Amino acid sequence: MVAETKIIDGKKLCSCCKQIKAVEFFGPSKLIKCGLRGECFECRANIYKGKDYEKNKEARRRYYAENKDSIDASRLAPEYRRYQREYYAKNAEKLRKRNNKYKYLEVRKKEKQKFKLKISARKKFNRAISRGQFVRATSCQSCMSEGKIEAHHKDYTKPYEVEWLCRSCHKRRHYNYD
Repeated sequence: MVAETKIIDGKKLCSCCKQIKAVEFFGPSKLIKCGLRGECFECRANIYKGKDYEKNKEARRRYYAENKDSIDASRLAPEYRRYQREYYAKNAEKLRKRNNKYKYLEVRKKEKQKFKLKISARKKFNRAISRGQFVRATSCQSCMSEGKIEAHHKDYTKPYEVEWLCRSCHKRRHYNYD
């Protein structure tokens, strides 16, 4: 069923705050006939990220606690398992093709093993920054330009020894243009 709302002169009523706002303040939705969400961006932010988030989180927890048996039972019901087995039997070829993409992921996993030291060094250094042990530089050590500065590891066995470089100098350093 598609919900129905009206847009009049490029304006729409927010279902939360009940204010009439321009359509630019509403996100897209395929479920609503006019193609826009019922609540404005500001109300959505309050609901999902702001003051109402914890209240909604608690309500979800309460609902799950009260209906846990029926939720779990529907997932584990013998009819559902039977349906899954029949579906897999009927669509084996289609599912095999879909699973081939996971072989690609296995290849990526092997590559990841190859670069384990590099990944480990990055993680250690990023953790150190978030703990406040290091402060991100504001200018490039090579060209002294300011902007987005990146950390360059010369040696991945020494994760805390970095050189602060801008993107272009960092690229040059990796491709040995310097």
